[in-house]
This record gives sequence, C-alpha cells and structure tokens, in this order.
Amino acid sequence: MGFLITHQTQPTNNTCFSACLAMIKGDPASYVVSQIHEWYFDSSELVSTRQALDYLEIPFESFDTADLPHFQKDGVYLVAAPSLNSQGWMHQILCEVFDGQYVVLDPCNGLSADAKYYTATLAGDERQVKLHGYVIDAFISREYLEQRYSFKTK
Repeated sequence: MGFLITHQTQPTNNTCFSACLAMIKGDPASYVVSQIHEWYFDSSELVSTRQALDYLEIPFESFDTADLPHFQKDGVYLVAAPSLNSQGWMHQILCEVFDGQYVVLDPCNGLSADAKYYTATLAGDERQVKLHGYVIDAFISREYLEQRYSFKTK
C-alpha cells in the first residue's frame, strides 16, 4: 500500500502547523487554517499541540522529548524543527513512516520559488535540506491514516 499522506503546501508563511494537521486529516489546508490558525497562532491564548489535536479529534501519542524518541512505528510523526525560512522560529513538518522507510512532508515545499524545505533524502534541488535536528511532538497511527484516507477516496 505504501505511504498514505498527500503533501499540501501551507497557504501563508506562518500556517505550517495547520497545514500539517490538514495533511493528517486529509482535509484542505485552507479549511484547517480557518478552523484553528487564529486560535493557535494569533490569539493571546496559549494553545498547546495537545489542545489543537484534541479539538480536531486526531488521536495521538505524545512524547517526552527528554526520552529522545525516534521514528519506530508505521504512521506519521508531527515534528518540530528550526525554520529554514524565518530565522529564530520553529517549523512544523510531518515524517510518515512505512515499512522501515520514511518521507518528510514539509508544508514549505511549494510556498515560494525560494522557500527552503526539509526532506529525508536530497535530490539535487538547492532548496532542500536533509532533516537532522528535530523534536517529535506526537505520533498518529497508520490505522487512523488508513481510515481517514480510505474515507476521502470513497
């Protein structure tokens, strides 16, 4: 069956988190941005990743970063990494794992002609940066992804 998630590009320079959750749910990024971006990113309220995942009804497993978690199980990992395009900021990406292999789904890929983006392997595009330093925020099971993506294709 292979990898399940369809890549989406974030609509603006600060909607990476919403775009990642849209990819997980299989919904358009613009739709998820309209649901949570202002609340998560722009409001004075401090909103956690847990609160956003719960609000969107995405079942997940969280991690203690002190344990140095790795990509072990098939599914998708919500990952935070230093932004390649906005110095001093963090950036949200996805790493989907299947059968011991993984792909990086970076919502900055396609944002603009010069936007850099993370990847698992380099393919000669000067905008690509191989993922090295990151923190895993959450894991979403392959079973959930199969449910979401089979629902979307029926």
